[in-house]
Amino acid sequence: GAHAFRKQISPRRFFSEMSACNLMMKRAEYLEVGGMDEKLYIGEDNDLGRRVGLWGKKLLFSPEVVVFHKNRSFVPFLIQRYARGMAVAAIIKTFVKNSIKDRKLGKNIRIELFIAPGFIFFIFTALAIPFVPFWNYVYAATWALYLTVIGLETFKNSEKTSDYLGVFVTLLCGSLISGVGAFLSLFGIEPNIKKYYRNINDQEKKAIAIQNAKKLNS
Repeated sequence: GAHAFRKQISPRRFFSEMSACNLMMKRAEYLEVGGMDEKLYIGEDNDLGRRVGLWGKKLLFSPEVVVFHKNRSFVPFLIQRYARGMAVAAIIKTFVKNSIKDRKLGKNIRIELFIAPGFIFFIFTALAIPFVPFWNYVYAATWALYLTVIGLETFKNSEKTSDYLGVFVTLLCGSLISGVGAFLSLFGIEPNIKKYYRNINDQEKKAIAIQNAKKLNS
């Protein structure tokens, strides 16, 4: 999408969405804008970025700052992508809500956010093929385009030939599960994501809580 530049060394620029995993702000400004909404478990960085924009500030991407993340294993990766889909749905809901409230389309909406849940809806249109025969060609062509894009991204992100299959499956499953998360969330179907989606901070907090409990019982 339009913000994919953040995952590689790209030219310095201003952009409209922040990712808290590699964000730096002055403490005074962070507090002045209200900080992160503790009621949000996912998408809290998007919410903060939206409020920073409303505050009249800009977000700067700097290629001089490099952030390294620990890789997730396959299943936690899929859970993270599902959670990401739920966050995308929350952004879409906010956009629609504000557009209806203001009686005009909101600004700074990322059109690509609609692609993942839209593709999940598209998959179900296979049910129309027996009734609309020409749709078979549209359906096949769209899948061919989708798999081609996944294939190109596989070559781009693979270090060696032996990585191709694993990277392809990971990208394919990751994109589809994110779409499923967004699609279901748009219809109000949301699991208790806190039960399944854990990051390092959550694990550390749980470990500390267990240690404190043992101390109290000893």
